[in-house]
Amino acid sequence: MRSGLKANSGRWNRIFAITAAVVLGASWPLAAAEAASAAEDSASIVWIEAEHFQQPGGWVNDAQFVDQMGSPFLLAIGLEGPVADAVTTVSIPRTGKYRLWVRCRDWVPEFSPGRFQVVLGGKSPEKVFGASKSGEWTWEDGGEFDLPAGTLEIRLHDLTGHYGRCDAIVLTTDTELRLPDDPAKIAVLRERYGGVSREIRDMGPYDTVVVGGGLAGTFAAVASARMGCRTALLQNRPVLGGNSSTEILVNPEGDTTREPLDPGEGGIIEEVRGDVFGYSERLLKLVQNQPRLDLFLNTHAKGVELAEPNKIKAVRALDVNSGQRYRFLGTTFIDCTGDGSIGVWAGAEYRHGREPRSMYGETRAPEVGDLNKGT
Repeated sequence: MRSGLKANSGRWNRIFAITAAVVLGASWPLAAAEAASAAEDSASIVWIEAEHFQQPGGWVNDAQFVDQMGSPFLLAIGLEGPVADAVTTVSIPRTGKYRLWVRCRDWVPEFSPGRFQVVLGGKSPEKVFGASKSGEWTWEDGGEFDLPAGTLEIRLHDLTGHYGRCDAIVLTTDTELRLPDDPAKIAVLRERYGGVSREIRDMGPYDTVVVGGGLAGTFAAVASARMGCRTALLQNRPVLGGNSSTEILVNPEGDTTREPLDPGEGGIIEEVRGDVFGYSERLLKLVQNQPRLDLFLNTHAKGVELAEPNKIKAVRALDVNSGQRYRFLGTTFIDCTGDGSIGVWAGAEYRHGREPRSMYGETRAPEVGDLNKGT
């Protein structure tokens, strides 16, 4: 999170245009001239990504929908009552009147179960967030506050424990500012104001880059390292194991319904087989004890770079906790994402949906399928 940055007063569309001119390759003189004009009439902007809070309290970082909404968000899962406050501090660049904006979602508009408040410097506004009735991610106006320059404590105060959602908080001295809901525009603003790193850090080069830390990805990475390859394993969750992790707890048993054949899994899994509650811990130890294998948890793949058609040279990724962006360079890439994301981004042929009954003669397939193909 960066604070104290400048933006054109009351002209958010113009800010976006200036930033896009640089990103999309418009002439530098034009961008510089517009930026100088903006500086003449400027407002202080403090942008805080919720997942960057220094103390998350009872809120958890949910990164499952990074591709859909552009960033992770904090989620309040209490069920038996409100969770502990998430707390962070920011630097207010100058004394003045600031308008508070919070990007959040009322995920069940009929009941608004995920309600919360934002506490600024110990003062709680009357505004309750997560009750917009829109059902979509949106910026909610929290009103105006007189804030002194210096350090400000911000708290996310959960009111229900029922999955309150907070993506980002913005404080601005431009009280007329209105923020965009377009994810593409928000992505540009995140980069401009510190929601993600401007720097893209190169990692590697690796002999093998495995994307996805479920059972298949973890064992593929271990096998690669044991064959002498310098290997990177990227997992977008805080634990390994996928469906068998401590987050989901599905025991890997194979097709045990066909006794006495019992075609269960074999191989490296036998080194960690045991109680389903311990797979994540055992997998972590297996990976950490493996030479030539680097593990990157909470690292979400965002795209690929091609050396030539149909040949990947790098995977782009985001650390969902810090906002650091990476480029993982490699020779061989193994897609264990579960959705085949790496292959799709690289231009591989794919299909999804249900094939018609006539294709393979399957009696339980629909007579008319909804199969989609792509490259």
